[in-house]
Amino acid sequence: MNDAVKKSKNQIFINVRLDKSVFDLTRLKAKRKVHSVPVTEILYADDVCLMADSLDNLQTYLDNLDHSCRKFGLVISASKTQVLKQPSRGKTANENAVYLNRKPLDEVGTFSMSSESWEELATKRTEWRTAVKTGLENFESTRLEELDSKRQHQKTRPKPSYDYTYDSNGNLYCASCNRTFKSKFGFASHARAHARRDQGMS
Repeated sequence: MNDAVKKSKNQIFINVRLDKSVFDLTRLKAKRKVHSVPVTEILYADDVCLMADSLDNLQTYLDNLDHSCRKFGLVISASKTQVLKQPSRGKTANENAVYLNRKPLDEVGTFSMSSESWEELATKRTEWRTAVKTGLENFESTRLEELDSKRQHQKTRPKPSYDYTYDSNGNLYCASCNRTFKSKFGFASHARAHARRDQGMS
């Protein structure tokens, strides 16, 4: 993430205060004691939510992240990546698609709670906390169900086999990119990354 963030600009900034009365939104309008903090992503477990102030900047950010992942032998799953557009009030969303490896990503139109009423809801502390708690509980329930389904799929999946290749010096290496490895575990992880990349390009 840090490697991708360094290459991305035009980040979203939010105003924050470090003193008391954090639920008093009028205090964020002050010219003093207010700090602007850039927000580019939200991390949750092994998931990440990218944020940008325009569709073009989001595409650039995603391209940078994809490039950074490939540097470390990782591949972004297009089937698990979705786009949520939130246009400014009174404006329509950009109809262009966001692409990953030249394939358009699916778009969704809902979130855990309606973003149109966030500001109004935030002024009502009890309702706001209830909405946040309910949204998190629903998200966590869905996440755990998906994890259970994934575990069951992995248990029933046959164990993969690999063709280990060695050079003249006895070093384990990848026949596709000539990268060398010190252990079979590293070779197997690298081979799976190659397989996922080939499947994504097919």
